[in-house]
Amino acid sequence: MARLITGEVIASYPQLTTPDEKGKYSITLIFDGGFPKNLKKAALDTIKAEYAGKLAGAKIVVLDTNHGKANFLQTPDGLTIRVPWRDDAELVAKKGYPEGSAFIAVRGSKGGPQPQVVSEIPDPNNDGKPTVIDAGKIYAGCIVKASIDPFCYDTDGNQGVTFGLGNIQFIRDGDRLDGRTFGVDDFDADENAVADLSDLTGDEDEELAGVAAGDDGDDLSDLLG
Repeated sequence: MARLITGEVIASYPQLTTPDEKGKYSITLIFDGGFPKNLKKAALDTIKAEYAGKLAGAKIVVLDTNHGKANFLQTPDGLTIRVPWRDDAELVAKKGYPEGSAFIAVRGSKGGPQPQVVSEIPDPNNDGKPTVIDAGKIYAGCIVKASIDPFCYDTDGNQGVTFGLGNIQFIRDGDRLDGRTFGVDDFDADENAVADLSDLTGDEDEELAGVAAGDDGDDLSDLLG
């Protein structure tokens, strides 16, 4: 299936500068207003391709897990396949996410490349494509878009579909979810203070300084249309 691009979502738990202990980069994407139907369809189409002929009568059900309630696609004969979106109201509220939202955790492959982070600003030195920026720009609460890839897994008897992490586009700042504040909000500038930019950046001349600044209960047919 072709790579998918999300609409604007809220970032949470970004692990984009260094991989976790399993060697994976990751981020949680929060969909204010619920999980989009096109992404839900993509997940279910991926399951349908993997489990062809085995999904008669399948419905989305909510089951308890060790980490709270989660959604599964379940058939009458007991085939239970986990789907990636989480939208339980209690869990959403516990995490401090907007009421009525849904979220997914997306990860890269073990030992895979670091996701590239870009802005909306065109790069004049790269045919006007989005400018690559520091992955540290992404924080919990900022607004982003993400490229993601659906795939099925079967690990230790746990079957499901999830989305792999591609790359991230920073759209704009948002309300931080981690309680931290921005330095520009903590301090006032002194209009009388004057400094050469190289003093602040560590660059030796102005030329270098300029560069540096540079839906529960629905059956499968309802969900797939």
